[in-house]
Amino acid sequence: MGGNGMLADGWPGIEQGVDSFEAMFQNNKAIMSASCSQWGLPNNSEDEINIIKDAIHQVETSSGVDAHFILSIVMQESKRCVRVQTTDSGVINPGMMQSHEGSGSCNKDGSIQNPCPQSEIHQMIMAGVEGFPAGPGLKALIAQMVVQQMWFHSTRPPVLTIPALLPQVATWVSQSPFGLEQWP
Repeated sequence: MGGNGMLADGWPGIEQGVDSFEAMFQNNKAIMSASCSQWGLPNNSEDEINIIKDAIHQVETSSGVDAHFILSIVMQESKRCVRVQTTDSGVINPGMMQSHEGSGSCNKDGSIQNPCPQSEIHQMIMAGVEGFPAGPGLKALIAQMVVQQMWFHSTRPPVLTIPALLPQVATWVSQSPFGLEQWP
């Protein structure tokens, strides 16, 4: 996805989205059940997939961040695998949302947890949304975008897009709409 979010740039229209979180989750359930094999890891079990869904709902309630958006970031960041590897390019990003200096992982230094416990799955979602003192979560990034958009629109005509305002979320913004339909 590129451009500025316009249909002409290939972005999906509202009519292409799903009506409910349940439909979105069901659309992606088969993909979630085979997602870890791309890294040679045990795939998510039915129980783990249900725990992901429950954790997303719990964190949506506590944080105010919409469950559709949380799931789309899970789909983009970890390709839906509860045992996704932690990335480290100078900043440790563990778990399904690859949280900035966060915690919650079922693959710590190559030590694989199978099954992945409910507490770890919940922590992965919580860390990705709420963040940590060392780095923001999705909730803080959304708030930062809103504040910057409000400031920008109060001082200039609205010509700058959100990805241009926050380069660190440009990848999320350009890739996550697919999760709101069915991840390719």
